[in-house]
Amino acid sequence: MLLASGAWALDVKALTDAAARGDADAAMSLGTAYDLGDGVPADPRAALRWYEVAAGLGNVSAMFNVGVMYDTGTGTVRDRSRAAHWYEQAAAHGHARAAYDLGLLYEEGEGVRRNLATAARWYKRAAAEGLTAGDAKVAALAPLLRANTANADYVRAQTLIEDKGLTAAAPEMLPLLRRAAVGGYPVAQYDLGYLYENGLGVPTDRVQAYVWYRRAATAARAGGGRDAAVITAATAGATRLAARLDPTEKADARAALRATR
Repeated sequence: MLLASGAWALDVKALTDAAARGDADAAMSLGTAYDLGDGVPADPRAALRWYEVAAGLGNVSAMFNVGVMYDTGTGTVRDRSRAAHWYEQAAAHGHARAAYDLGLLYEEGEGVRRNLATAARWYKRAAAEGLTAGDAKVAALAPLLRANTANADYVRAQTLIEDKGLTAAAPEMLPLLRRAAVGGYPVAQYDLGYLYENGLGVPTDRVQAYVWYRRAATAARAGGGRDAAVITAATAGATRLAARLDPTEKADARAALRATR
């Protein structure tokens, strides 16, 4: 009615006052209005601000929307770690798409440490909430998860991380992960590259990260394409790092790759 009467400015004020009093729906409505440019000029920053207010007040849809905006860098700097946080908050309240998108982040190692088992759990949650795409993702990951269990060193390393956290587990976990990687295990090779790229448990080393990503992609392809997720993630990691290596680092990487042929 306010929109039809042209009194939208008064409605915004009323919604703002209500949101300030703790009305989550009012804050969500403001976020949606600024997000869509519905009655007000589109303003992604304002949309995010009000979505965050609504999320803080317990609105589940707002939690998901905040996650999407951080995931895509809409109205803010892209921050996959914060996206994961808000997806998890929404998923914990039964939001199927939030669970699915959180699974994607864990599958690709974006904003969170890559963990296919955790990805599968969130995909299953999405499917349980009615999103059938979750079932398809679980089926696609199943062969890779079965392969993961075949390497005792890798499984032990993952168990240590789950039990202790990466930092505390690093001294005991890294030799296991490295042994699996040196033995040609693609998932372990990818994970080792990820650790080196992000300085998790080891000093940041772009050359080592690039080398292990390349080795992971090569080993996964040699396996007949069964590790499709590893091929995708490792190729993306190698491409990302290739653009950042200086000439000396590129020469070192080429030498390291030649030495492992």
